[in-house]
Amino acid sequence: MYTIVMTKNLKQDKKEPYIYFISDMENATEILSGYMKRWKIECCFRHLKSNGFNVEAMNLKDDGKIQLMIGVVIIAYAMAIREGILSHCLLYTSPSPRD
Repeated sequence: MYTIVMTKNLKQDKKEPYIYFISDMENATEILSGYMKRWKIECCFRHLKSNGFNVEAMNLKDDGKIQLMIGVVIIAYAMAIREGILSHCLLYTSPSPRD
């Protein structure tokens, strides 16, 4: 048995206002939660491969070196995301200058 879930597209895309999921899980909340986690991982991999970190261009051959480099890059990626979130929060929570 399969479950079909429909939700609004958070990107507010006029061409695709809704996103549809088909899963063998029954709980719609679990289906959406699983997809959101998966999508974050996909975004991380996209950034690691081509958008900024360009890990594939390093052309490493040794498995140990590849694992070490991916670990270092993921830590750098997480730190960059954290700093972006902190900067965004500070930007919108800074007190207004007083006259």
